[in-house]
Amino acid sequence: MKKWLVPLLYASVAVSLSFSQTPTEKTSKALTLDQAIQIALERNITVVTSQNTLEGQQSAVTAAYGNLLPTLTTSGNWQRAQRETQTTFLPGVGNIPLPQSATTNSFNTSISSGLVLFNGFANTANLSRASANAIAAEHSLNRAHQSVVFQVQSLYL
Repeated sequence: MKKWLVPLLYASVAVSLSFSQTPTEKTSKALTLDQAIQIALERNITVVTSQNTLEGQQSAVTAAYGNLLPTLTTSGNWQRAQRETQTTFLPGVGNIPLPQSATTNSFNTSISSGLVLFNGFANTANLSRASANAIAAEHSLNRAHQSVVFQVQSLYL
């Protein structure tokens, strides 16, 4: 066990030293203002949260448009029953070995459609609300961008 443990230890130390930085290497790279702003916009949690909120609100607008459209529902069902018997009972005679087979197939389909003619303008109100929420989310995202850019510029200068 000791025969392979010592070479393994030396190899791991050699590998870690080869990947370590020497003191003469420059460990940090100077960022330009534009690079700092770009990194901050990509990694700021408020900006990412605002982007996700905007995407959710845009999906809500699509769903509100979908509520204005007619619905169409289709369904189908197929069923097969097979019954086999080996003996048959005849009154007065008893059970006779008479094999019988019966198969029943059935297929049902249905189609239905619906359209809301009037519901007190609830669908149009939902669409207006969803659109307003999407616009508000877009403004929140723009404000988050502006705040991050201002913070980076203030700290950079």
